[in-house]
Amino acid sequence: MTPRDALYQSLASCDAAWILFIGVGHEFVGAVLYPWGYGRFGGEIGWHVVGALTVGSGMLLLAGTLHFVRLPMSLPAAMGSLASSL
Repeated sequence: MTPRDALYQSLASCDAAWILFIGVGHEFVGAVLYPWGYGRFGGEIGWHVVGALTVGSGMLLLAGTLHFVRLPMSLPAAMGSLASSL
């Protein structure tokens, strides 16, 4: 691995860990900070589905970036960008 590849991999790992951190924060602190959040997501089930999907996608992106799992990283990253923009 070249130094440039190592730099890109470390930056991508930081981004994936940040998505994972956002999902964990959503699940454990989000309802306290945003009490109206349940209503925005259609109830408790929608709220927790979004949190679980964020945690799962963060873990999957981190595992793929560190080459623990083989998957094309451009598709999940593009889907995450699209979902966050909505």
